[in-house]
Amino acid sequence: MHPGICRRIAAGKLLDAFLYHLAESLRIIAILILPLPPRAAHGIFDQLNWKMELSGKEERFSIADAEWGKLPDGHVVGKPVPLFPRIEILEGV
Repeated sequence: MHPGICRRIAAGKLLDAFLYHLAESLRIIAILILPLPPRAAHGIFDQLNWKMELSGKEERFSIADAEWGKLPDGHVVGKPVPLFPRIEILEGV
């Protein structure tokens, strides 16, 4: 990306919109991949700091939860941590 474009994005509301769309996309991806690698999906939920309102009962996410716009404006995400362990490549093996 051109540095001039980056400056304009960082200076305005475009950055907020970009970050919201990024977090919302990750939330939806986590819901859609939940059956495949559940630990990774839950790791994404934890990092997004997004929990489903359980209302005192155990519920699972459904495809209906993947609707766009359910992440509230101004939502604060958690601290980023690696979802998958780093693969160390041994030299000379």
